[in-house]
Amino acid sequence: MATLESVKLHRVTHDDLDQVVEIDQLSFDECVTRGIVDHLLDQNDTVGAWLDDQLLGFVMYRRGFHYSGNDDESDHSLIHVSRLAVHPSTRHRGIGRLLVDHVRRAATIEKRQVVMSVWTDDTSIGPVCFWQRSALWSSVSPGRFHFTSC
Repeated sequence: MATLESVKLHRVTHDDLDQVVEIDQLSFDECVTRGIVDHLLDQNDTVGAWLDDQLLGFVMYRRGFHYSGNDDESDHSLIHVSRLAVHPSTRHRGIGRLLVDHVRRAATIEKRQVVMSVWTDDTSIGPVCFWQRSALWSSVSPGRFHFTSC
Protein backbone atom coordinates (compact mmCIF):
# COMPACT_ATOMS: atom_id res chain seq x y z
CA MET A 1 0.00 0.00 0.00
CA ALA A 2 1.17 3.54 -0.72
CA THR A 3 1.71 5.99 2.11
CA LEU A 4 -1.14 7.15 4.33
CA GLU A 5 -0.81 10.59 2.74
CA SER A 6 -1.98 9.03 -0.55
CA VAL A 7 -5.24 7.91 1.08
CA LYS A 8 -8.18 10.25 0.47
CA LEU A 9 -11.37 10.45 2.50
CA HIS A 10 -14.68 11.02 0.75
CA ARG A 11 -18.32 10.05 0.98
CA VAL A 12 -19.36 6.48 0.21
CA THR A 13 -22.43 6.14 -2.03
CA HIS A 14 -24.66 3.33 -3.19
CA ASP A 15 -22.39 3.02 -6.24
CA ASP A 16 -19.72 1.72 -3.82
CA LEU A 17 -21.99 -0.92 -2.29
CA ASP A 18 -20.02 -3.94 -3.55
CA GLN A 19 -16.82 -2.76 -1.89
CA VAL A 20 -18.61 -1.83 1.36
CA VAL A 21 -20.31 -5.24 1.54
CA GLU A 22 -17.00 -7.03 0.93
CA ILE A 23 -15.20 -5.16 3.71
CA ASP A 24 -18.17 -5.50 6.06
CA GLN A 25 -18.36 -9.27 5.56
CA LEU A 26 -14.60 -9.64 6.08
CA SER A 27 -14.73 -7.53 9.25
CA PHE A 28 -17.72 -8.73 11.27
CA ASP A 29 -18.78 -12.13 12.57
CA GLU A 30 -22.46 -11.58 11.90
CA CYS A 31 -23.59 -12.06 8.33
CA VAL A 32 -24.98 -8.75 7.12
CA THR A 33 -26.82 -8.92 3.83
CA ARG A 34 -26.34 -6.59 0.89
CA GLY A 35 -29.83 -5.19 1.61
CA ILE A 36 -28.93 -4.34 5.20
CA VAL A 37 -25.72 -2.58 4.15
CA ASP A 38 -27.70 -0.68 1.51
CA HIS A 39 -30.17 0.39 4.23
CA LEU A 40 -27.30 1.43 6.53
CA LEU A 41 -25.95 3.67 3.76
CA ASP A 42 -29.36 5.41 3.70
CA GLN A 43 -29.45 5.83 7.49
CA ASN A 44 -25.88 7.01 8.12
CA ASP A 45 -23.25 9.37 6.86
CA THR A 46 -20.59 7.05 5.45
CA VAL A 47 -17.06 8.14 4.70
CA GLY A 48 -14.51 5.90 3.05
CA ALA A 49 -10.74 5.84 2.97
CA TRP A 50 -9.76 5.49 -0.68
CA LEU A 51 -6.57 4.75 -2.55
CA ASP A 52 -7.45 5.65 -6.12
CA ASP A 53 -10.73 3.76 -6.72
CA GLN A 54 -10.10 1.09 -4.07
CA LEU A 55 -12.03 1.35 -0.78
CA LEU A 56 -9.70 0.53 2.13
CA GLY A 57 -12.16 1.08 4.96
CA PHE A 58 -15.23 3.03 6.00
CA VAL A 59 -16.97 4.60 8.96
CA MET A 60 -20.76 4.93 9.27
CA TYR A 61 -22.10 7.50 11.70
CA ARG A 62 -25.15 9.57 12.41
CA ARG A 63 -25.96 12.65 14.38
CA GLY A 64 -28.07 11.86 17.42
CA PHE A 65 -28.30 8.60 19.30
CA HIS A 66 -31.60 6.76 19.61
CA TYR A 67 -31.55 5.04 23.00
CA SER A 68 -34.99 3.48 22.52
CA GLY A 69 -35.32 3.60 18.74
CA ASN A 70 -37.67 6.56 19.11
CA ASP A 71 -36.48 9.70 17.30
CA ASP A 72 -38.20 11.85 19.92
CA GLU A 73 -35.83 10.43 22.55
CA SER A 74 -32.68 10.95 20.51
CA ASP A 75 -29.71 12.67 22.12
CA HIS A 76 -28.74 15.23 19.47
CA SER A 77 -25.55 16.24 21.29
CA LEU A 78 -23.94 13.01 20.09
CA ILE A 79 -22.49 11.54 16.93
CA HIS A 80 -22.97 7.77 17.01
CA VAL A 81 -20.47 5.62 15.12
CA SER A 82 -22.53 2.64 14.02
CA ARG A 83 -19.88 0.82 12.00
CA LEU A 84 -16.15 1.07 11.40
CA ALA A 85 -14.37 -1.45 9.21
CA VAL A 86 -11.02 -1.68 7.47
CA HIS A 87 -10.15 -4.30 4.86
CA PRO A 88 -7.98 -6.98 6.51
CA SER A 89 -5.18 -6.46 3.98
CA THR A 90 -4.82 -2.80 5.00
CA ARG A 91 -5.23 -3.04 8.79
CA HIS A 92 -2.60 -1.74 11.21
CA ARG A 93 -1.55 1.04 8.81
CA GLY A 94 -3.51 3.96 10.26
CA ILE A 95 -6.68 3.71 8.16
CA GLY A 96 -8.98 3.20 11.15
CA ARG A 97 -7.35 6.09 12.99
CA LEU A 98 -7.79 8.31 9.92
CA LEU A 99 -11.51 7.49 9.81
CA VAL A 100 -11.97 8.05 13.57
CA ASP A 101 -10.13 11.36 13.32
CA HIS A 102 -12.54 12.44 10.57
CA VAL A 103 -15.52 11.80 12.86
CA ARG A 104 -13.76 13.53 15.76
CA ARG A 105 -13.19 16.65 13.65
CA ALA A 106 -16.87 16.73 12.66
CA ALA A 107 -17.86 16.35 16.32
CA THR A 108 -15.52 19.16 17.39
CA ILE A 109 -16.87 21.53 14.73
CA GLU A 110 -20.45 20.69 15.68
CA LYS A 111 -19.73 20.71 19.44
CA ARG A 112 -20.88 17.10 19.85
CA GLN A 113 -19.49 14.00 21.52
CA VAL A 114 -18.69 10.77 19.69
CA VAL A 115 -20.10 7.48 20.95
CA MET A 116 -19.54 3.94 19.73
CA SER A 117 -21.33 0.81 20.85
CA VAL A 118 -19.80 -2.64 20.92
CA TRP A 119 -21.29 -5.99 21.90
CA THR A 120 -18.72 -8.58 22.91
CA ASP A 121 -18.02 -11.46 25.24
CA ASP A 122 -14.30 -11.23 24.59
CA THR A 123 -12.54 -8.02 25.62
CA SER A 124 -9.32 -9.06 23.84
CA ILE A 125 -10.81 -8.90 20.35
CA GLY A 126 -9.36 -6.51 17.80
CA PRO A 127 -12.13 -3.88 17.72
CA VAL A 128 -12.08 -3.45 21.50
CA CYS A 129 -8.29 -3.12 21.47
CA PHE A 130 -8.50 -0.56 18.66
CA TRP A 131 -10.97 1.59 20.61
CA GLN A 132 -8.88 1.32 23.77
CA ARG A 133 -5.76 2.44 21.88
CA SER A 134 -7.64 5.33 20.28
CA ALA A 135 -8.39 6.68 23.79
CA LEU A 136 -12.11 6.77 23.10
CA TRP A 137 -13.04 3.76 25.22
CA SER A 138 -14.64 4.55 28.55
CA SER A 139 -15.01 1.03 30.01
CA VAL A 140 -14.76 -2.62 29.14
CA SER A 141 -17.07 -5.26 30.60
CA PRO A 142 -17.72 -8.55 28.78
CA GLY A 143 -21.20 -8.99 27.34
CA ARG A 144 -22.37 -5.42 27.90
CA PHE A 145 -23.27 -2.48 25.71
CA HIS A 146 -20.29 -0.14 25.80
CA PHE A 147 -19.86 3.49 24.86
CA THR A 148 -16.81 5.35 23.80
CA SER A 149 -16.65 9.08 24.04
CA CYS A 150 -14.29 11.93 23.30
